[in-house]
Amino acid sequence: MPIIFEYTWMALLGLGVGFFSAGLGLGGGVLMMPAFITFMPEMGVYTAKGTSLFIILLVAITSFFRVRRLQQQRPHYSATLLLSAGAIAGGYVGAVISTRTSERTILLLFVAFVAFMMWQLTVGEPKATLKKAPLHKNSLLLLIGIAAGAIGSATGTGGGSILAPLILVTGLLPHTQMVYSATQVMIATSLAAAPAHLLAPQVYHGHYTIGHVSLGVVPVIFICAQVGVVLGARVNSGMPARRRRLLLAVVLAVVGLRMLAQLAF
Repeated sequence: MPIIFEYTWMALLGLGVGFFSAGLGLGGGVLMMPAFITFMPEMGVYTAKGTSLFIILLVAITSFFRVRRLQQQRPHYSATLLLSAGAIAGGYVGAVISTRTSERTILLLFVAFVAFMMWQLTVGEPKATLKKAPLHKNSLLLLIGIAAGAIGSATGTGGGSILAPLILVTGLLPHTQMVYSATQVMIATSLAAAPAHLLAPQVYHGHYTIGHVSLGVVPVIFICAQVGVVLGARVNSGMPARRRRLLLAVVLAVVGLRMLAQLAF
């Protein structure tokens, strides 16, 4: 691949990662996994997943303070604590299991997750934020955190891609607080998964790779993501819930079709 083309697609990918991270709370992992597999197939699913999580961690940490400053009403600290604690536990377990799982199984898990979230977002009725917290709200928040961490780590999406739709579907938190909560969960998930991916047996030897993390592709994507974060944060502050659901569904549909094509070949 010509070097100019390689850096161009990395720059565009970085813009998308930053935008979807701060604008929708997706973390950008749903973009990076298909992009790495498409433009750098020699990297393989394992390294694509580990590299994706590493970049998500960096972008989530740098964007968190900007998102926090723009967030007028924040969720109660107990809610974010439960989500983050669950994400840490799930993220570690998901990373350990996925490093011992076949690439095809990881892709199948990714596609199944995308299909389920699309169905929930498009067919399921939008649920208003619960006015009165149910008795089992804390347990649900912890379980959602575990699910987000485990699936986000196993598929390389960082957890935000499952947390964001689940928050919209369950109504446990206002949709306006979704990105703020998702950013915290992405940090927790990626931190928990990082050791397993960095210490994993190296299967790709290009772009200064350590374990399952290709450090050479990180700078361009990360720097361009900072521009995307600024744009995404502005969009997030005024996006209606219904439009947010539809945009999430469209993004997931495109990603799901790309991963199905990968499975077919």
